[in-house]
Amino acid sequence: MKLDYLIVGQRIRAIRKRQKMSQATLSEKANVDPTYICYIENGTRCMSLETLVSVANALGVTADALLCDSLDNQLNACVAELEYILKDCTNYERRLLLDAVRGLKQSLKDNYYLKK
Repeated sequence: MKLDYLIVGQRIRAIRKRQKMSQATLSEKANVDPTYICYIENGTRCMSLETLVSVANALGVTADALLCDSLDNQLNACVAELEYILKDCTNYERRLLLDAVRGLKQSLKDNYYLKK
C-alpha cells in the first residue's frame, strides 16, 4: 500500500484549522519551514518520519491520527480522534454528540441500501 500524501496533508490542515493555528505557528512548533508546511498540506512534498512526528507533536495529536486514512486498522485512530474532540466537552455536550452520532450512523445505514 502506498501512502497518499495528499490525504495526510489534508488531515494535517483540518486539524490545524480546527485548532485555529496558522501555518506559520505550526511550522515554528514543528521546527520546519513555513513553505514546507504548505507543501505538506497540499500533498506536493513527501515528509520524513521525523517531520511527521514533529508535526504530530506540534498539533498535539498522535501520528496515527494523521495517518488514519492510510492505516489498515483505522478504528484505534478514529477512537483517539474522537477522544480528542470530546475531551473539552461538558457532559451535556458529550450526550448531544453521542445522540447525533447514533442518528447519523443509522441514517447512513438506512441510506446505504438506496445507493445500491
